[in-house]
Amino acid sequence: MVRASRRCDGGLLSIPPSQRQMHVRDARATMRDGHSQLVQLDHHKTTKPLIWLHERFGIPATSCKFYRGEIMNKNIELKARCPNLDDIREKAKTFGATFSEILQQTDTFFFTRSGKLKLRELNGSRAELIAYHRADHVEVRASEYTIIPIADAVVLQQALGKTLGIKQTIIKTRELWLWRNVRIHLDQVKGLGSFLEFEAVVSPEVNEETSSKNIAELRAALGIQNHQLIGLSYADLLGVKIADI
Repeated sequence: MVRASRRCDGGLLSIPPSQRQMHVRDARATMRDGHSQLVQLDHHKTTKPLIWLHERFGIPATSCKFYRGEIMNKNIELKARCPNLDDIREKAKTFGATFSEILQQTDTFFFTRSGKLKLRELNGSRAELIAYHRADHVEVRASEYTIIPIADAVVLQQALGKTLGIKQTIIKTRELWLWRNVRIHLDQVKGLGSFLEFEAVVSPEVNEETSSKNIAELRAALGIQNHQLIGLSYADLLGVKIADI
């Protein structure tokens, strides 16, 4: 079991067991849903803001000790427009995917100089701050991210809204299915329509090459065509739609 950790000179910040349970393997703690529990701290860019966020919004400094490492969470991803989620659901089920849960998600995106930053509220009961870097091309691409559990989403949204500015708010219903190391998202997004996302979680057991092959198998089985693929985030898609009105 891992206790919370903090490095002020770079390295990794992990979440205390009072927040979530984790197991460590090769210096990586993984959740049962495939997401890593370790938060990357960049000595030159993000150390102070992330430490402040943890101390201010739910991670007490008294529960911290140090860990070393340079691990960043990584997914291999693909996104597509999907007008018929019922058809995709049946194909996924036939191919061996298993239903996990339905999530009501509100994502508040903030303006950033690089990458993307969003506050995600889930089912009205918990919240996470997610920072990620991902190319906007339509093909399979890597996404590097960190997830920080947040105790007070309202206060954090106000603080980041005043300092960074709110870019977009995305409201969606996400139906989550699982196949091998791939999270299959059937998304109904307010103001945008329905979409399909694949997120293959890279880990010591499943590398990027295998993750890409798994997505290729799923794409073929579900019949996703090239013209359906999109590269933009939901926030950017909504921004384009609003600009065109």
